[in-house]
Amino acid sequence: MAYKYSKGSRMLGDIIDEDDPDTQIDFSANEIALETDGNEMFVVTASGCQIKGGVSYKLTSVTNSESPYTVVMTDHVLLVNSSGGAVTINLPPTNEIPGRELIIKDAGSSAASNNITINCNGSDGMQGQSSRDIFENKGFVQLISNGGSPGQWFWVAKNGFN
Repeated sequence: MAYKYSKGSRMLGDIIDEDDPDTQIDFSANEIALETDGNEMFVVTASGCQIKGGVSYKLTSVTNSESPYTVVMTDHVLLVNSSGGAVTINLPPTNEIPGRELIIKDAGSSAASNNITINCNGSDGMQGQSSRDIFENKGFVQLISNGGSPGQWFWVAKNGFN
C-alpha cells in the first residue's frame, strides 16, 4: 500500500508500507526511521539525523589525465594521484550546497613534486584566497562551504596544504 503525503500543492514524497516495517514515518513524533532486519539504521527528526552504523563516502580517483577536474554534485572524497604531473581541482560554487563537505587527499604521495592546486569558483574564496595547493606528499584538506554567494570554503582539517 502506498500513501502520498503532500503539503499544499507540493508533493513531499511517497510512504511505502506493504506491511514492511523497514520504513516508518511517525507524524506524531515527527520522525522518519529506516530499518534493516529489525535494526534501526537511520533516523531523521526535527533536531537532526542519527546514523547507527558505518558511513561510506563516495570516492573519486583523479589523475593528471583528468586535470583540470571539476568537482561534481556526487563527489565527496577526491583521491588525487599527481605522479604523472600536477593536478588542478576546480571547486563548485559555495552556494550550490551550503555546508557541503569535500575532502581532497594526495593519494599518490607525489604532491611535493607535482602540486595539487585547488581553485575556487568565480569570486568564491578559500579562507581569503582564490587558490591553494596541497604541496606535501600525503597531504590533504577537508573543506566545508559557508553557502554564500560569493562565499568561502573553510578548511576543517589540513596537512601539507597552504
